[in-house]
Amino acid sequence: MVSKPKIITFQSQHEEFLFLCKEYPFPNPDMGGVWDSFDSAGGFDLHKKYGKYSYPCMVMYHYEEPTQLLYCPGIIVNEMDEVPEGFIIKKFPARDYVVVTTEWMETYEEATGENGHRWEFWVPIKKVTE
Repeated sequence: MVSKPKIITFQSQHEEFLFLCKEYPFPNPDMGGVWDSFDSAGGFDLHKKYGKYSYPCMVMYHYEEPTQLLYCPGIIVNEMDEVPEGFIIKKFPARDYVVVTTEWMETYEEATGENGHRWEFWVPIKKVTE
């Protein structure tokens, strides 16, 4: 019997960050297709070159219209002189988040096997004030 990873929640503060990404309109339930498109546009190569962390991210947000949700695979980066064609760069302010995730899976097989990938959902709860 395979055990399921535990759900973990915690509060975290994240400094202001730049997010290099591609936008995909919702609803697009084909998340594999979204990540494949990100990869074929050079997203994982950009991640290796500019990524601040060892993993890419998915951010979901909307513009002025609350029903226009966007899926945005991308990477947290340092300052960049030029944004690659087809990508955008967004600046997110420092803020506190509630993070919902699963316990860490040590191996690739654990993370991609029957239990699925490890995800972290960061829900913004308040801006950090000086």
